[in-house]
Amino acid sequence: MTEFNIAIDLSPYICETWWRVAVIPSAKATMAGEAVTFRDVLEQYTLSNKKIKEIVLKKQLNGWN
Repeated sequence: MTEFNIAIDLSPYICETWWRVAVIPSAKATMAGEAVTFRDVLEQYTLSNKKIKEIVLKKQLNGWN
């Protein structure tokens, strides 16, 4: 049961340009202690034989308290 829903529009506080791209390694890579660069991710993507591929991009707010 949901008591209430709330939605807050943060779009005025989010910059429309990107200033950094960060790669979040998989749990498997983290456990192995591997460093994963953006170039590594793009190479894995282009060399993959999978018919359906995806790259997930997310915006993250920094400094929001």
